[in-house]
Amino acid sequence: MASDTRMSQYEVNVLTRDAEKIHLLSRNLYYRRFFPYYTGAILAGIDENGKGAVFSYDPIGCIERLTYSASGSAEPMMMPFFDCQAMTLSSDVEKPRLTIERAKSLMKDAFRVASEREISTGDKIHIVIAEAGKPLRKMFLPLRED
Repeated sequence: MASDTRMSQYEVNVLTRDAEKIHLLSRNLYYRRFFPYYTGAILAGIDENGKGAVFSYDPIGCIERLTYSASGSAEPMMMPFFDCQAMTLSSDVEKPRLTIERAKSLMKDAFRVASEREISTGDKIHIVIAEAGKPLRKMFLPLRED
């Protein structure tokens, strides 16, 4: 996808907009749905209104915009955790505001639990924080030291 994005920038001489990236990934997954890709993908960033945007893709490229998402072998363990901690369907329960620090803490907790129970989850996570009008912040958080 990175090479397709660079080629698009070269041909059009402008930076590829987010909507184009969203559809480019969807198209690539759909065209290669039988071979060689079979993957779940997540594309996240800042939309044109300055709000966070998370797009989840199924293996054939269908797109869904979500508040949060997970993909991979630990997804069945992580999504209920995120549902419980970040979202609520009950109007009686008030959840604390989801700040960047709280989101980092929730991600670390979710991945720590997953890495202890699911063998193919790695030993550290790479977090990229995108905020409107600010440069990307990247960090690595260790999960276990065994």
